[in-house]
Order: sequence, then C-alpha cells, then structure tokens
Amino acid sequence: MPINQYLEHTLLSATCTQADIGQLIEEALENNLFGVCIPPAHVKFGSDLIGGRSLRLVTVAGFPNGYSKSAVKSIEADQAFQDGADEVDMVINLSAVKSANWSNITEDFNSFVHVAKSIQRISKMIIESSLLSENEIRIVCQIANDSGIDFIKTSTGFNGSQARIEDVRLLRNLLRPEIKIKASGGIKTLSQARDLISAGALRIGTSSGVKIAKDYEAAH
Repeated sequence: MPINQYLEHTLLSATCTQADIGQLIEEALENNLFGVCIPPAHVKFGSDLIGGRSLRLVTVAGFPNGYSKSAVKSIEADQAFQDGADEVDMVINLSAVKSANWSNITEDFNSFVHVAKSIQRISKMIIESSLLSENEIRIVCQIANDSGIDFIKTSTGFNGSQARIEDVRLLRNLLRPEIKIKASGGIKTLSQARDLISAGALRIGTSSGVKIAKDYEAAH
C-alpha cells in the first residue's frame, strides 16, 4: 500500500486557527492522504469542508493528559462523532495506570467502545507506551483485547512521548490480530514511517504527512 494511505496528517496545536485547519485538509486532499487529525472544536468545520470526499476525519478526546473521568471522555467522543468525526483517539488515564487502578482503565475502554460501536465509528485508545513499563503495557493490552477497541495508539506526542519501534513490536505481539496499531509522536521522516509500518503499525499520525508523502513519491 502506498505510504500516503497510512498517513493521518495532524494538527493539534492549542493555537491553531480555523484557517490552519483548512490548509491542513486541503494539503491532505491534494496528496491523497488517508486522513487528518484535528482538535474537537474544529471537527464540524472540518466535516463541512471535506464534504463527501474520501478523507477520514479524526479527532481526540481527553487530550493530552487523559485524566478526566471515563464518562466525561466518552461524552466528548460522542459529541465529536455527532459533529462529523469518523474516528476518535482517546487518551487513557495514565494516572490510573500508574496507580494500578485497572478497573478505571477497563471503564475507560468499555465506555468509549460502547459509544463508538453504537454508531459504527472507529475507536482508538492512546496509551503513551513510552511512559509505561512493559508490565503496564501487557496489562493494558489484556484489557484492550477484551474491550472491542479498534486501535491502540502509541503516543500523544505532547508528554515527551515518542513512537518507538520496540513498542510497536511489543503491542503487535500482545494485541489480538484484529486490533490495529497507530504510531504517533515525533514521526518526521519517510524512514521512520517505514520502520514503524514494518514493525506492525497500520496508521501513522504525523504533522509531516505531506513531506513524508512527497519523499515517498520522489523515491518511486
């Protein structure tokens, strides 16, 4: 599959403007990228701009720290879907992970999946894998496997966390085959994207989507 069909062109800056979002979407359309990932406040605008064109609209919930209550994050996700989002990337409650509060993590997954599946939308949970121990990742993956989540996403990119090849490989080994992986956080080059895809990622979240797509085109 061409690299552009792995790419979610991303802009989640706190100071991004509506004009910035419009430019991001036009860039993604011009380069035939898979999707865009934008802040929740801009989803309705983005959905109207995309119209019926084949560009997936992705947004976030509980971003970037994840420590809101599960019910609140699920309401946020539901509103995003109502506004036109195809997919939502929700941040796991990292405080609960570090506290070994696994019932809270189970609630994070189950309430989110229920909202998404009730309207046939895609759910992704961001786990900040580079901030977790291997044992924490294993337990989170066990919960994910029982939840019906569609994707596990490595990182927000906002907490000093990066997409790491070893984390993607570990996730691919621990997750059910039907649960896909999105790598995100600090991905700026075609080489990085290729390595993460080879490790098991099906999506790449990056603010360098256009550059990566153009470098791929130039190499082929």
